Order: sequence, then structure tokens, then C-alpha cells
Amino acid sequence: MADAVTPMDAPTERPSGGGRTPAAWRPGMGIEIGSLYLKCVEIDERGATVWHLVERHRGNIEPLLAQCRDRARSRDLPLALVSHGTAPAGIVALDAALCLTVGARASCPDARNILEVGGSTLTLVRVDELGRIVSVHCNSLCAAGSGSFLDEQASRLNIDRDRAGQPSTR
Repeated sequence: MADAVTPMDAPTERPSGGGRTPAAWRPGMGIEIGSLYLKCVEIDERGATVWHLVERHRGNIEPLLAQCRDRARSRDLPLALVSHGTAPAGIVALDAALCLTVGARASCPDARNILEVGGSTLTLVRVDELGRIVSVHCNSLCAAGSGSFLDEQASRLNIDRDRAGQPSTR
């Protein structure tokens, strides 16, 4: 399998034309397993998304993880997992705050405050003008489940979670 891809391989400075330096990316796949969803993304050498998967796992991650592993193997791509600890054999573990920062700044290079609302966490990452992490703040365990709560309520009300933030026309 190819060399592991790491967020450190991502560019840290913006060229004069704005945006990211395409030559700095290496193709690879990354997985994030949240409390509700498994997300997987494949990027090319420009950092563009080639393929992605977002599936609710309902506690059964193995089939989805196998699908991502099979795709990575068939394309000879490195596979990494956003993790706060270890990763399964053959998968590189990457720091969650670093991955969040690199991903957000790839889309919005001037971002200084990055907020992630997950199924069981709320995370704020503050970065300096060069994109270096200044601080990471997470909610306490007593506030965990905020995103999960909103997702469950939307489901109970028959509201599509992707449309929940749109203004009502009723």
C-alpha cells in the first residue's frame, strides 16, 4: 500500500492567488467514525474530493469500514482514521483537531475559528493566521449528545436533517 497521508502534508500557506497549493496534497482516503455516522472521503493530488460516503452506522461500523478498506485497497491508496486513540490494523490514526483544521481551512483558507457539532461533542478549534492550532475546546460530558439530540428530534418530527436549518415555508 502507498505511504500514509497525514494532515501535515497539507499546505500551510496560501499562494498569492489564494486557495491551496495543489501539488502539496497526496491522494488518500480518510475515515471519521462519529457517534451516529461513518464518513469516508477520497481525495486526489489536488485535494479535491473524488468519492465520499456518509452513512448512519447504528452501532454497526464493520460493513462500512470494510467498504472503505476495500476501496482503498483496490485503488492502492493510504487509509487514515480520525481518532483520539488507536486505529485498526492497516489504518493510520490521525489527530481529530488537526484533521478538522486542515479540512476546514482547505475549504475556507481564512478560517480562524472552526466549530464542529458532532453527535456527542461540540468542538471549537482556534487557529492563527497561518493555520496553526492555538487552542482546542470541547464540551463537557454533561453536554454531550447535542448533535445526537437534534438528529433524533428531526427524525421524530419527520424533518430531513439536511434541511433542518432552512427557513420554513409554512
